[in-house]
Amino acid sequence: MADANQPTVRGKAKKVLDEVLGNAMEKKEIYGLALTTPLAAGKTTQLIFHISKLMENGKAPPGICYILSAPVEVAAVKHYLGPKQLDRVQVYSSSEFLSLVRENGLPDESLTYILDINWYSTVEDEVLFGQLVQGVGEKKGKDLGVAVILFMSDFESGRAVNALEKGIGNVSRCNYSADHLPTPEKLRIAFVDNYDRWTDRIKLEEQDANDKNYRIVVGSLDWVDLPGISIDAVFHEVPNEEVPVEERVQADLTALIEKATVAIDPKTPYSLKISRLATFISPGETSVVPRLDTNILQVVIKRRKLLQCEIRRQQSWLVKSVNVTTSPTLRFLANMSEEEFHDRDQSAEDLGPAWNDEFMFMALALFHHWPNEDLNRMPVRKPVRHLALVDTVKRLYVLRCITEGTRLGTFRCTDLGSALMEWYYGVKDPLRRDFHAGYLLCQTKIDSRDANTSKLIARIAAIAACGSVGSLLLRGEPAEDEELAECCVFFPSKTYAGAIWVALGLYMLYESDPSLSTRDQDGNVVYQGFIMHRVMLGRIQGMVPQFEEYLQADSLPRSQGNMLYQALTNSQIAFIDRQMMWAWLHRIVMLRLNPQSPPREYPVVEMGTMEDIAVNLESEVIRVEPIQQYCENLTGGRSIFAFYSTLQDVPGSVLQAASLTWIHPRCFGEVQERTGIRWPDAVAAFADQ
Repeated sequence: MADANQPTVRGKAKKVLDEVLGNAMEKKEIYGLALTTPLAAGKTTQLIFHISKLMENGKAPPGICYILSAPVEVAAVKHYLGPKQLDRVQVYSSSEFLSLVRENGLPDESLTYILDINWYSTVEDEVLFGQLVQGVGEKKGKDLGVAVILFMSDFESGRAVNALEKGIGNVSRCNYSADHLPTPEKLRIAFVDNYDRWTDRIKLEEQDANDKNYRIVVGSLDWVDLPGISIDAVFHEVPNEEVPVEERVQADLTALIEKATVAIDPKTPYSLKISRLATFISPGETSVVPRLDTNILQVVIKRRKLLQCEIRRQQSWLVKSVNVTTSPTLRFLANMSEEEFHDRDQSAEDLGPAWNDEFMFMALALFHHWPNEDLNRMPVRKPVRHLALVDTVKRLYVLRCITEGTRLGTFRCTDLGSALMEWYYGVKDPLRRDFHAGYLLCQTKIDSRDANTSKLIARIAAIAACGSVGSLLLRGEPAEDEELAECCVFFPSKTYAGAIWVALGLYMLYESDPSLSTRDQDGNVVYQGFIMHRVMLGRIQGMVPQFEEYLQADSLPRSQGNMLYQALTNSQIAFIDRQMMWAWLHRIVMLRLNPQSPPREYPVVEMGTMEDIAVNLESEVIRVEPIQQYCENLTGGRSIFAFYSTLQDVPGSVLQAASLTWIHPRCFGEVQERTGIRWPDAVAAFADQ
């Protein structure tokens, strides 16, 4: 129980803010503050107003830039602050502010920059931090009063504090995270690890909410799998991937304000107060999410147990809502034992896309923004995974995205690497950023001189960027060869070549004549036994025109009789094969016939690490036997190489690759021609991480 005579967390924070901002204003120098508080301590609701008041009284720099990561949180904060405060406080997402900084730099003005440190850091979060530290550091000696304040919740980011101290000096470090806020008397926390009790509690909570007009937040996007949850309950996922980003932000805000039951991503980087909120239901884990497996330096799809800090953030939705609900109690249900909760890790700094599915972009961004600079001298936060970064540098070099810098041990982006980073920033919806799709587009823009192949590459990139090639290849039973042939009518030589070609053929058939297909009861498109998910089709259709425009496909030469929906020439197929090999060069497996194995079972080896992985060939559309016979006749070898679209962690088994696409052996000679390193040495990892 906190001593009533002791200063509160907010009281202590206000005191240190008075000192730091006063010094910046009075001495016209650069000052920093790293402020860590418990969750729900009122940084936005109280401290922003306090800083604004100081500014109004001339005791703080005359301008505030408040930068948060999530667009939904930005919209919510603007709504909370209101027009009067927004005249004084400029609120940006990290993406928005980075765009301003990249275009114009930081202004030569006295300002207070407040940066909310995101647990799930994006590439833009990491780059913005470096740009801000560097830009503010360059203001020294200009007679400006500038303050940089880091807002951190629950735990201190040592990476952030160290980088700020290194960049600007004069940093006050105040960590109040151990000063736990008093638990509201209304709050009840229940750890439930018994399935039957868990089911019963969820049913009771839903019934109570329906009877009394209370609201529920579910910390899972897999809500339909929760026992006891009615399918008829009103849900809205936050974020919802099916609409454009601007519409999604508004829809998410509307849901948080109005919907009776809201399902949120457990990785949502904020918490908000919800009127009439009575219950938060936490399954205690994420849905399947992309994680970087440092053993093989590949992005793997897997479930992850939430950390203690993440569970506490979920609880903070209730803490913040305690004064806007009529419910006599606020219940937090967690599907775990209390012992299990305390056994989980407290926190981590490798949870976000920058250090997982966007790791290649993260490494490339360093050399794009700070070329010819030593890694340890860049103004960014220290990389979470340094050894993995070293291997990624080699990959980017082999892919011709970076080259040697002007000083020994440094690197800079090539034209291809710079184009890839600019493409990344140009894709405003982070759900659409995919390294392989982006590389395919950027390389094709440099290499292609043919409208038809560019249009096909745009479709392949859209299929890859939509998130799952397999979502176009759903079916109840293995495909027959005749069905594959019908799907690949535009490129019959690729009938057996696997996932990308079959998915491309299916999409083009639907695109050219939708009447060829039928619809199932859920609205999904069905053709030749394949079920193409309607949402994925919609995403692809939205991306294709954008990617065609990026490739300037309509301005390229177009030959008579070589239009989009006619058979490809051999040279066009060879070009597409090479482009795809480069785009997925570091996601290739080798399959080799083993006479002792049962039919359609082959040893599968991941080429970067030579580790064994699994492939369920019964669910794949690649046909190994005819390809293997072809390769043996052509080269004398019995191994075939294919790239995979997804890699999944299967509990109790080795990693499982899926959606395989064959690479013609003629392509690999180009690796040595362009890099001077022969295949497969070019993709070998330095060492286990």
